Amino acid sequence: MANVKRITFIIPIHNEAEVLVKQANVLIKALGSLKNIKANILLVENGSNDNSWALVQRLRSRYPIKGLRIQGSSFGRAIKHGLLCAQGDYICIQDIDFVNKRFLKQSLPILNSYDVIAGSKVIKGSHDRRPWMNKLRTRIFSLILRYIFQYQGTDTHGLKIFKNSSQLRKVIRSCLTKYELFDTELLIRLDQLGASIKELPVTIGEIRPSRYPPFRRLKLFTIDLFRIISFSRLSHKDFKPKIINADDYGIDPIVSQAVLDQLSNRAINRVSVLSNLATLEDCQKLSKKVRNVALHFNLVRGKPIGNKKHLLSLTDRKGNFHPLMYFLLKLSLKRINLQKVEDELNNQFRHLKECGLKPQYLDSEQNVHMFPPLWGMLNQFAAQHHLSLRSRESSIYYFKPRVLKYLGFTIFNALLSWRYGFQKTVDTAKTYHAQIVHPGNNYD
Repeated sequence: MANVKRITFIIPIHNEAEVLVKQANVLIKALGSLKNIKANILLVENGSNDNSWALVQRLRSRYPIKGLRIQGSSFGRAIKHGLLCAQGDYICIQDIDFVNKRFLKQSLPILNSYDVIAGSKVIKGSHDRRPWMNKLRTRIFSLILRYIFQYQGTDTHGLKIFKNSSQLRKVIRSCLTKYELFDTELLIRLDQLGASIKELPVTIGEIRPSRYPPFRRLKLFTIDLFRIISFSRLSHKDFKPKIINADDYGIDPIVSQAVLDQLSNRAINRVSVLSNLATLEDCQKLSKKVRNVALHFNLVRGKPIGNKKHLLSLTDRKGNFHPLMYFLLKLSLKRINLQKVEDELNNQFRHLKECGLKPQYLDSEQNVHMFPPLWGMLNQFAAQHHLSLRSRESSIYYFKPRVLKYLGFTIFNALLSWRYGFQKTVDTAKTYHAQIVHPGNNYD
């Protein structure tokens, strides 16, 4: 048993109903023929509009398979969620239509010698049976990686096996891409940190067409490429908080379960709860894992907890909170009743305690607590109730690599500072630094 290698296989699933069961059988058969492997399989469904999720549920009863789920179709975020939920000594990423027994056999004897083993479609010994346009695209992209990022490998897409380590998790958290190039960014960052990467030849052919139209793939590729090119300039290398704070618990059943999955694997260590959206069942599930949580104060999503008739400046005619942009515009025009904001803050705080959770920390949906005059209000509330308030630096760290969000924050922060006065707020509450994450959500 000492030589048994525990490997978790992560497979993103998006509209794969046509091939899912057949390919799962192929994978299980291939793994069964390999010695000294204890395999776990994570199928990460993301935004399918066929019956892929139902098939994942069915496969779970037959094989050592676990189903995970995130909102929206996002190849990169599906991989990221799987990596952060994976257990075992090694983690293998692969597509459902690409089971390569030869690669696995060649990898097993050298797993301990490298941080990453990557399959390459272009090195000697590989066989690429895809159309010539796909082959050309791979070659051109390899040149881009070599000359722009000095990446020494030849291929960043396809099969990869990682050593499951604390370094890997830190690098995963630092990645900004979420679509087509997440695995590419992950390899580039690991390479820049000096991780040992070994490439092995693979044989590849397509058993079904791409699940995304060409134009959409190009659009997502461009977005991710921009993020990779800019990450070194936009990230805070000196900001390394120990707290990984998952926002938006309660916003949606898929998101809430994703938070619980990462919490179970210690990929996050703090959870912020939307008091006005989380159900009693949501709170009970969370309380079994952690009781000390953050109140994710919410003024821009769903309905308030307090009396709707008394909160007219905060809601529309249907009793829903205004979207963020509209809320900030009303706040800048001084058409938000700040006393009603404080009343709703008290209501959401009290409601969270009534649901069996113990709020010890305070932050907000869409980081509205960062804006004047809400920062001063929440600061006083946190001090009064002995809560720790999430720091300004945490929000800035989150905003900066996201250019449009950072620009919007800067403009409204300056506008609201002018409207409510530039006087310095006396911070009386304790603050804490955290990296803000959104498990299961597609807008990170």
